[in-house]
Amino acid sequence: MSYIGHEKHKHRPEELLTREEREKVMARIRSLFFWVGETIPDEVEISGRGVPLRDLVHDFVHKRELSDEEREDVRALTRDLQKREKFFAHLLDLPDITKEEAEEISHRLLGILRAIDELRSLEEGPERDIEKRSLMKKIEDEKRWLKYTKGLRTQI
Repeated sequence: MSYIGHEKHKHRPEELLTREEREKVMARIRSLFFWVGETIPDEVEISGRGVPLRDLVHDFVHKRELSDEEREDVRALTRDLQKREKFFAHLLDLPDITKEEAEEISHRLLGILRAIDELRSLEEGPERDIEKRSLMKKIEDEKRWLKYTKGLRTQI
């Protein structure tokens, strides 16, 4: 990503993110279903090293039961991810960010937020997990239905 090692770049005004576009990006990040369609990043940099985030979250989420040590690892990872979240949110606030950079940053931020949400669900117990899986199934069903109806409309 060109923006992470941020150096002042000269951009044409039409490339820069407008106030309205910035508000739309931030509204999506703050929405209730921010994570729909977003994936947890394969890897994220934490304290200068690459962490295989998607694999870690998957391993934690699919474990039958977490040990006390693993629960502490989950909490530590969540804290580290919250720091990355703040970093990416700060980048979105920079005045000379382009639309392309904002799109890339927002996807990274949303992926991190999804990982945080998955990790937090481990603290909420199995009842929450059942509710979440049910909601995810409904969302996936709705997405398939919308795709199907869109396909029908293009054929007409």
